[in-house]
Amino acid sequence: MLEAMLATSKGGYLDNWQLLGDVGVGRYNHTATVSGEWLYLFGGITAGNIKTNAFIRYNFETQVVEQLALGPSARAASQMAAVNGSIYLYGGTPASLALKDFWKYDPVTDQWTQLPDGPNIRERGTLVEVDGLLYLVGGKSSTEGVAGPVQCYDPIAGTWSARAAYSQVRYDATAVAIGSLIYLHGGFASSDNNMLWVYDTVANTWGILAFNLGTGNNRSEHWAGVVDGKMYIGGGNSQTNNDIYMYDPQNNSWNKRRAHTPRQLSAAMASYNGKVYVHGNSSYTADLWCYTP
Repeated sequence: MLEAMLATSKGGYLDNWQLLGDVGVGRYNHTATVSGEWLYLFGGITAGNIKTNAFIRYNFETQVVEQLALGPSARAASQMAAVNGSIYLYGGTPASLALKDFWKYDPVTDQWTQLPDGPNIRERGTLVEVDGLLYLVGGKSSTEGVAGPVQCYDPIAGTWSARAAYSQVRYDATAVAIGSLIYLHGGFASSDNNMLWVYDTVANTWGILAFNLGTGNNRSEHWAGVVDGKMYIGGGNSQTNNDIYMYDPQNNSWNKRRAHTPRQLSAAMASYNGKVYVHGNSSYTADLWCYTP
């Protein structure tokens, strides 16, 4: 492990970036999730513009990397999340057309099981776990255009249900859960934007929150993570560098943090134990970075 890099003290926070080295194959437009003390990475586009179904996991505590059973067909822009110790994978684009296939991975047996197809074709969206349910938010769909309604999956019942739609639909946005709320930031509709929407999973309603008014904060294909009940975003399109901002739900405000170089575009990310982990890049790197606010 390399020593801590790019550290500064700002507003009582350290803003520390640490390069943990190469993890798996270099790729971008892949997907990640966390289950227990493991970071799972699936799919994406590798050097030579080749899509992959490589599936690995990285242990946050021991830094061990394990190769897992290959996932479904090689694809990019899929949606993945973990719940009840299992990993769920939805859709993505194996060739020119996206899919609505739905898969479950068991880390104990290292086996994939195909579940019944989901409600619609979906790529470049997000799959977020809240209170044991999975929420499919945003993305593109050949059956809906830019997908509007939230789709909710109950792993116990094995059923999907359509939830509230929102008016500013977009894809290549990023979403995180804080409590029972899902925060959806940025993405592309007719252009990149910096809007922040919140979806209340209990009330099944959408609302608009404070815009990030920092310079150049329209972005898509960026990353977001949660630390101590706050959302952090960085990188993405429409950015000249990896500007990082923190959103505080308590006072509905944004605060600029230290930028990170290189800029991270189409990376995969996950949060664990008070840190944000960002993997890969559109330059086909396998770098895994750890950000500690």
